[in-house]
Amino acid sequence: MWLVLQTECRRVKPTYSRSALNSVDTTEKSLSTEAQDLVGNRSSASICDSLHPDGACSCVDKPNLAALECSVKLLNFYEPTIALEVNPCAKPATVKAVFRESILGIEKEIATDSENPVHAAIPGLTLPLYVANISVMMNVVLEEDADKLDLDINLNGCGEVMLVGKLCGNQIPGIASVLPHSLLKETIDTSHC
Repeated sequence: MWLVLQTECRRVKPTYSRSALNSVDTTEKSLSTEAQDLVGNRSSASICDSLHPDGACSCVDKPNLAALECSVKLLNFYEPTIALEVNPCAKPATVKAVFRESILGIEKEIATDSENPVHAAIPGLTLPLYVANISVMMNVVLEEDADKLDLDINLNGCGEVMLVGKLCGNQIPGIASVLPHSLLKETIDTSHC
């Protein structure tokens, strides 16, 4: 013998008081913050909001870092792009830079931290001027203090100038408006890390 039970299910729309809803919302936000702390993402501040890159750069926040994409025009010769990943909360703070120049097929990656400044020539990239062939270089310098990070990331150039000797950047006739070219020169607050 089979016994069949028939039940009726109805949807009932729950009602909540405003204070109960606010309590749930606050609890969810608190849990979300605690979850971020557990995975090490304590930074609720936007790193991109702390940076004021050159106008030719775009910035996107990613977990624990800012990703920047910059385009530069080097006289009328080349238009390289430089991708930067800035992680001010790493110990020590880090920057990864990838320099790309499509006409010459150049790609140069530089990774450094606040303990190791980099002044690296970009192999194969020179600006042929009437006074000299200028070798382009990338400088990445980070200086870290207790609650701040100084960033200085730029392109510069040096070359043997006729009758003068070795000159760099704005000392070279004809390129003062181009080099050095600052991509990011900023002091940012790292107390949120």
